[in-house]
Amino acid sequence: MMKTLKTRALLLCSLSVLFTTAQAAEPADVAVTRLGNGPIITPGMDARMGGNIQGPSLIKVPDWVENPLGNYYLYFADHRGTYIRMAYADDVTGPWTVYSPGSLRLEESFFPTTCPPCSHRPGRTGALYAHIASPDVQVREDLQQIVMYYHGQSVGRQFTRAAVSEDGIHFEGNEEDLGRAYFRVIEHKGFHYAMSMPGFLFRSRDGLTNFEAGPNFFTPNMRHSALLIRDEHLYVFFTNRGDEPERIMLSTISLKGDWSE
Repeated sequence: MMKTLKTRALLLCSLSVLFTTAQAAEPADVAVTRLGNGPIITPGMDARMGGNIQGPSLIKVPDWVENPLGNYYLYFADHRGTYIRMAYADDVTGPWTVYSPGSLRLEESFFPTTCPPCSHRPGRTGALYAHIASPDVQVREDLQQIVMYYHGQSVGRQFTRAAVSEDGIHFEGNEEDLGRAYFRVIEHKGFHYAMSMPGFLFRSRDGLTNFEAGPNFFTPNMRHSALLIRDEHLYVFFTNRGDEPERIMLSTISLKGDWSE
């Protein structure tokens, strides 16, 4: 796995990615179309959530969820927040309504609710705050559960945990440290692969426990990835810290061969 990596820049901020359906040795071309003409979530939509809006993750609500709020759930965070925000809509283009109570709360996450005990890694200084953020939410049809990966600040480092839910609103956190912060997870041939910041790869058989660490494919400035698989290629959408202007980058990685190479 992961023999080659090609990178290109996408200059739009909202992505709808279209691919050719033919099997191909090379990555498919990518067409980008913006949906709508403005942000779908703004600070004024809910007095509680504040102005920092980051890490969105969208799911289509599965049929086995009873009495859903809408057809789509959108999860997001404040990077200094004490709960994972949530919005719902019947159409992916909106209108969206913020569910003010939110979903997973810091006190349910197994991360510290105060600092200390949470702390910086040795030698680092700067702002320090108890929080959970950057949700990545997956519908697990095999389990009939909705899984949320989230990171938080612990003693000396930030890392990722997982929480599970039957309704997409009320989540139960798990204590296991899965790996680095900012997990984005995708399933491929019996494994759940996670890309963390800045570009470290992990994998797990069940997607909930025992993630093993693999290689790193990106520079230390890589941030905020999103993953898609087409035709034996992993498409990694990401940003780079410090870019002016900001842009969304795309790298493609071959899925053939040994995953750890």
